[in-house]
Amino acid sequence: MIRRALFQKLARLPEWRTFQEDFAAATGLDLELVDDRGLGLEGRRRPRQSLCAAVGACVQGERFCERFRQSLLQRGLHGAAGGTCDAGLNEVAVPLRVGGTTVGFFLFGPFRSGPVSEQAWHRARHLLERAGIPVAAAALRSGLEAAREVSPRAAEAYIHFVEMAVHRMAEHLTAQLAPALDSLPAAVERACGLIRSEGLVRPLTLADTARRCGVSQGHLSRAFHHATGFTFREYLARTRAEQARELLRDPRRNITEAAFAAGFQSVSQFHRVFRKVYGMAPGEMRREWAMPRRA
Repeated sequence: MIRRALFQKLARLPEWRTFQEDFAAATGLDLELVDDRGLGLEGRRRPRQSLCAAVGACVQGERFCERFRQSLLQRGLHGAAGGTCDAGLNEVAVPLRVGGTTVGFFLFGPFRSGPVSEQAWHRARHLLERAGIPVAAAALRSGLEAAREVSPRAAEAYIHFVEMAVHRMAEHLTAQLAPALDSLPAAVERACGLIRSEGLVRPLTLADTARRCGVSQGHLSRAFHHATGFTFREYLARTRAEQARELLRDPRRNITEAAFAAGFQSVSQFHRVFRKVYGMAPGEMRREWAMPRRA
């Protein structure tokens, strides 16, 4: 299953756009479709709520938001997951799966779960200051007050609302894509199989793969990008990064071991690719997994 191609198909479904508009009209909240990096169809992030924009205006704040988003999506791989960032705002991620593959996430928020009390405001201010994120007190208060208040019960109802739509769209997408998936070029299917079976244990080049698939290098390059949405090199790097991420879940395995076991030729290359795919360094992701989660 080619995840990126499925995501692109999903993002262009008229049913998705209609549901996005209906959800906003019914709840007053933004709903977006993102991939596992937290990016939309064009690789861009949505315009953010005023407080989010203020927090993300500096490098520390941008990384802070990226870590929170990645942590939320990681927890959302197995079902709807919500989280509260240190600024006091909530987001919820609901996964959409097709054929056992998580294609993307429906993400809604940000919102606050209660009134802006003095205690909540001081807590948010303290946590942001501790993280080295300069947000003026007045901007923090006004940003929190501008966020929509959603009770826990209402948030649960919104999750159910999204999950029902996800189920319908997954069925529609599966039916629509079945013929296309069955007719993937044989060379592309073969190349993807070689990447998954051999690209994790030894160097694999486009030229060698094309030869083994019985096509020219140029033909495979064009067909691969058209079918998957990735270049051969991008797909190979991403597959290795995904494998390394799974290996890193074992606390007994260090980062260097995970990098080489996933097929990377150097630790520096691994760090560069991993950060590009997941928006954070491998060590940062491990620390996120180890941190207790705020409900």
